[in-house]
Amino acid sequence: MNSSLKPISELRSETSKHSQQSPTLNLACAIIAAGNSSRLGQAKQLVVQNGQSLLNKAAMLATAISRNVSCVLGFRAEVFCKEIETLNVKPILNQNWQQGMGSSIATCVNSLSDDTNGVMILLCDQWALTPVDLQALTTQWQKTPDKIVAANYYDHKHKKMVMGAPAIFPRSFFSELTELRETGARKLLMRHESDVEKVKIDNAAFDLDIPADFKHFNLVNKKLNTAKNQLSNQNKSLQKKHYQNKPSKNNQWVIEGST
Repeated sequence: MNSSLKPISELRSETSKHSQQSPTLNLACAIIAAGNSSRLGQAKQLVVQNGQSLLNKAAMLATAISRNVSCVLGFRAEVFCKEIETLNVKPILNQNWQQGMGSSIATCVNSLSDDTNGVMILLCDQWALTPVDLQALTTQWQKTPDKIVAANYYDHKHKKMVMGAPAIFPRSFFSELTELRETGARKLLMRHESDVEKVKIDNAAFDLDIPADFKHFNLVNKKLNTAKNQLSNQNKSLQKKHYQNKPSKNNQWVIEGST
């Protein structure tokens, strides 16, 4: 997994600079979170990672790269909506969510304003994605705004490289996105592969579709928590040493316990 993380606040600042440099490019972001997670056996939207639900995390990632973020809800919409209510995210209800992921993508794209130049499709269960990953896609799209820009990663389940979400579609592909129903946009990526700019994003390979996916999810998060605890202990040790070495009133350093 990519460990070179940037704070979301810092990424917002960088995104703002890009927006000022390219004022004509209006990128929307659509978080797809309408399903009932039938294969997983529990609501993936509410799965907690480091004290944060996956839906809330996805929303925070999205707001770091776009000021026009929508979240498509369906199953238990009133419950999941609470996960994004404090963020600048527009909830959209897909009453036909049972038709499939494609219907949620179509619902969101149909709601976009006429001045939208592109839309990033983001799935809420891709738990390993980082701000750096989404920024890489956005940066590439700003260079080639007429192209589709998609994540390229190794699919561990099917043992091959694939294109998939997150992906940015320019406006010229909106009409095809609105025709989706059962499946997502991968077939669209394959149909227009010559128009796709691929960005290698290893973290896009990890999601939660079936119970077995929790094995890697739990393993990675255990390692992250261990590293976090080790860093916390190191910081406490440094703080302890700092307070042990404190200046006297005459500004001369006094080491406690010294003679």
